[in-house]
Amino acid sequence: TALEQRAALAPAPLGAAVVEPAADDAEASAAASTPPAGSVEPSEREIECMELLEDEVEHALKQCTVKKLKSISQLGGASVWLSGFSTEGEATLTKGRCRFRASVTFRWEVLDAFGGFLGAAGRGEVAALSPEDRAPEVSIRASASGSLPAKSAGEWMKRHGAGLISECLSGAQLSTALLGSWAELAAEAEAEEAKLALVVPSSEALTEWSKAWLAQKLSSCPVKLFGGSAWATFSSPSTSGEVVASIRAGAVVADFRLGWRSRGRSPPPRCRPKAPSWCRSSRRSRAARARKHKSRQPLERKPPVSCSQLSVRQACLHSAGCSLSSPRSCS
Repeated sequence: TALEQRAALAPAPLGAAVVEPAADDAEASAAASTPPAGSVEPSEREIECMELLEDEVEHALKQCTVKKLKSISQLGGASVWLSGFSTEGEATLTKGRCRFRASVTFRWEVLDAFGGFLGAAGRGEVAALSPEDRAPEVSIRASASGSLPAKSAGEWMKRHGAGLISECLSGAQLSTALLGSWAELAAEAEAEEAKLALVVPSSEALTEWSKAWLAQKLSSCPVKLFGGSAWATFSSPSTSGEVVASIRAGAVVADFRLGWRSRGRSPPPRCRPKAPSWCRSSRRSRAARARKHKSRQPLERKPPVSCSQLSVRQACLHSAGCSLSSPRSCS
């Protein structure tokens, strides 16, 4: 107003100091109020939500089928069945605002009061669907052939059914449903950005660390031999290969191909190892079984020989107890 302009142009009273902000303070306040470059505030984040719009359009048309196109009295209790929904276009969502431009197509058919096909069917289309359209224009096309009830059902769909479907596809209702999912979509977008911000280590550093780790594990890994009677260790193992890291499914994944080579070294035992107890016991058991088997064998008895069948020399040897096959062994 004029009074305010005069007060602003009036000189300051005596004894009053006019304090102007310093240049440094002004720059600091401006820098504090300005967000850093590259950062996006949550309220300014724009999220693509075309899939969510498709779900909301399909849900609205199914609700229209159940609530407004069922048991129509003008058609003698017949019902209209909507199916084959297809939504194309683009849709974006920000905090407090929704934008979309889409087209919708669907199929319709009429069922009689008993659930049978009446013979009336066709296609419906919404050429332009936006948040500003409270009642978008719906065009209905019906099949030319059919009985008289089928033709009357097609005419009813063009005159009254299109208006009922248009009320269910109100842009304001769809916008409200999309804005109700803002918090969930924003959380998913932040999670995706966090995955993309993962730091992938360099291949050289990752390969060097992997080789050192593998060599350390091999050096401190003794191997038991012969049931614990001896041990083997790997002396100065040498490793080779390469490790490459990449991002898969939102996580850092390492692809590696490593090899190692080393000479085995077994320290000499302090004393001569004893045979296992099971070995000594098995030897004793085998010897005992052999003695037992030998004691059970029957003694061989020679058949009696009559003196008439032997010569004088053989009779002497036989009476002396010598073997007849080797008489030289007897003295």
